[in-house]
Amino acid sequence: MAFNSLDHILGALAAQTLGQKQWEYQQLVESWAIAVGPKINQHTRPLAVERGVLRVATSSAAWAQNLMFERRRILQRLNVGRAEAIADIRFSPKDWSKSDVKCPDLADQEILWQDHPSRLAELSGDARTPKGSQAENAQGTFDRWAARVQARSQGLPLCPGCGCPTPPGELDRWSVCALCAPKQW
Repeated sequence: MAFNSLDHILGALAAQTLGQKQWEYQQLVESWAIAVGPKINQHTRPLAVERGVLRVATSSAAWAQNLMFERRRILQRLNVGRAEAIADIRFSPKDWSKSDVKCPDLADQEILWQDHPSRLAELSGDARTPKGSQAENAQGTFDRWAARVQARSQGLPLCPGCGCPTPPGELDRWSVCALCAPKQW
């Protein structure tokens, strides 16, 4: 009598309990995380395989578009060791809300915003239009907005790259403003 590893025994039990298709899907989900890596896995969820095409939900349309360019590389990694190869992948943000992913709640978003490098402390004399009042015209609304932006930028340090007023958090993090930082990358 040969001894089997615990992993082999658990895999056989899962195949019997779940059914062959569900077990294959579970294996696909596990191999998906390995094939794409943790960052992409955080923004994607494999949904189903239909006629050799894997449908994947993405957190946004931008992720879907970017991953379409990567799908051949992902397919190569995903099909390693599979009995039935996946022919193609379709990415769509349509079913993201139906997947089991939860977005950060408002409290978490507020904490993230408090620590954001582009955040400026609120000005005490920030004159905002009271809620419920109607702006008399578009030019008046624009003038108030421009004055508020100009008041906020007074006293901010200048970006060494472009010379624009820059929040101190951006300079601490990147040594330049958020618009100049990607140019350096």
